[in-house]
Amino acid sequence: MTIVVENANDYDIVFLAEIWFIVPERYVVSDYWRQWQQHHLPRSGLSEENVRRRNEEGDGFLPRGGQLEFLLNWEAEFGKLPPGEYVIALSLGGWV
Repeated sequence: MTIVVENANDYDIVFLAEIWFIVPERYVVSDYWRQWQQHHLPRSGLSEENVRRRNEEGDGFLPRGGQLEFLLNWEAEFGKLPPGEYVIALSLGGWV
């Protein structure tokens, strides 16, 4: 999945994006994710440290007004997904 983020702040940030969880769409019953997150797909057998390393395409320096484009590969954490509709919960943030 390709993601583009723009830093609309008045300061530079060090940016990091991570996948929190993936849920089949049929379980998404409201806009409040805590009501359906328990239906998340299991992660593969990778250790948490290896998952973090394999999913850090979305990290880097992001100057104010700048953009960062990156790929997140859910297969690194969840393996190949069967065809269907999914909701992907992302953590997008950073440090000043």
